[in-house]
Amino acid sequence: MFVSGNDLPGIATFHGIEYADVGSLIGPNQMQLNITGQTTLPRFGNKTEKTKTVKVKIAGLFSHAAVPFPYVTETLVGAGVATVILEKIVDPAGEDAWIVTHLSYDIAKK
Repeated sequence: MFVSGNDLPGIATFHGIEYADVGSLIGPNQMQLNITGQTTLPRFGNKTEKTKTVKVKIAGLFSHAAVPFPYVTETLVGAGVATVILEKIVDPAGEDAWIVTHLSYDIAKK
């Protein structure tokens, strides 16, 4: 998953300092994240819902206002676990298929 700009609106805290309006179209505080991981889909069976947990890696950039410079860009790296909830459906061709109904990330804190 890759997200950036106004896909990540909110407040970020970095080294104890809060940065408001992250993702604003006109503000200096911006973030981009690339979250990667890999798993295999479960086999189809009688269950209509399955939950998978997947180890993920996180890489990104955080650009923010900083005195005395106009802004500074920090490199972000980390790891965590993604939880994926899959629901079994029948696709337009009449075959069983999985769709993602929920996706969340727990980032490891050090």
